[in-house]
Amino acid sequence: MTRPLPSTATIGAYFDSRLAIVWSGPQGMTRCPFHADHQPSLSLNAEKGVFFCHGCGAQGGLVEFERLFSRCDLKTARRVIGKLCYGR
Repeated sequence: MTRPLPSTATIGAYFDSRLAIVWSGPQGMTRCPFHADHQPSLSLNAEKGVFFCHGCGAQGGLVEFERLFSRCDLKTARRVIGKLCYGR
């Protein structure tokens, strides 16, 4: 079963809780937490719930970001996203 994407505000709040982001509408930029980054190279899109690093190539959606950021397994990442974004 596919769930609808959480609201842009919810997705933005999720990313903001983990990184210091400069937002321009639904688009955000910050330093990538997945490699030694000195300049902002991580692009975030709160409308689509996706990220892409122009430095190391890390990319994906909310669950993949949580999995990489927290260094947890897929099941745990899904549980965290479900709780934060869907209240489940």
